[in-house]
Amino acid sequence: MKDRFKKILLALVMSLAMLSLFGCAKQSDVEPMTPETEATIGYMAQSMFQQIISMPDEDVEELIDGYSEQQDTIMVNGLNAWLSSEEDLGGFVGVKSSEVTQDAEGDYTALIVAEFEQRDCEFTLGVNRRMTKYTNLGFSPVYTMNELIMEGLGNLVIGMGVVFAVLIFLAWVISLFKYIHVFMDKAEKKAAEMASEKKEEPVAAAAPAAVAAPAAPAPVSSAVHGFASEEEMAVVLATAIAAYEADTGRHYDELTNGITVRKLRRGRR
Repeated sequence: MKDRFKKILLALVMSLAMLSLFGCAKQSDVEPMTPETEATIGYMAQSMFQQIISMPDEDVEELIDGYSEQQDTIMVNGLNAWLSSEEDLGGFVGVKSSEVTQDAEGDYTALIVAEFEQRDCEFTLGVNRRMTKYTNLGFSPVYTMNELIMEGLGNLVIGMGVVFAVLIFLAWVISLFKYIHVFMDKAEKKAAEMASEKKEEPVAAAAPAAVAAPAAPAPVSSAVHGFASEEEMAVVLATAIAAYEADTGRHYDELTNGITVRKLRRGRR
């Protein structure tokens, strides 16, 4: 048991030793920042800061367009940050402090705290360990606690106002759904009425023809009362002969029943 414990303890010690050697080797690859390097990066950061804040907005926008074509997102984001925070800062007063630091990877970061008329601003410039390209560029206005609270409350009010406005609009839209059924019922009722009117139109048109048909025997009615002329009497007789021929199926010349038709004259009274 004791031998086993000794082996485990020895393995742990060897592992810690190897890790410490690996860490030392990794740290030895990162060269510490020298005063000359710190001064160079500090001067570089102050020069870029002064150049950006002194440029007109039109020139800054042209630089943004140029870096956008080169797909340099670091410079584009940094310059856009200056344009968006310029109104909150006001006029430039002076530089309060400047500091250059180095991270574990060997990259350098310069932080400049500048004073403006309305509030301070932190300018950050990052450079890689070989100082061949920028790794970070930004402008961050320093807001007070009261300003942050007021801005948060403003965003809260705007967000809740938009949410309630959308909910009220949705409730109004949903309340209109009941009128859809009313319109549909009216449309269906109107369509049914139009269909019934179309079906009744042929019956109504045929009715006058059926009523007008009995008007043909009017001459007979006038002949019965003795007011018919000779032409009306001839028409009545011709109609009677035609009806008889239709019933018997023979022409009046073939009749042998001794019927003789003579001309009638109205007697004098």
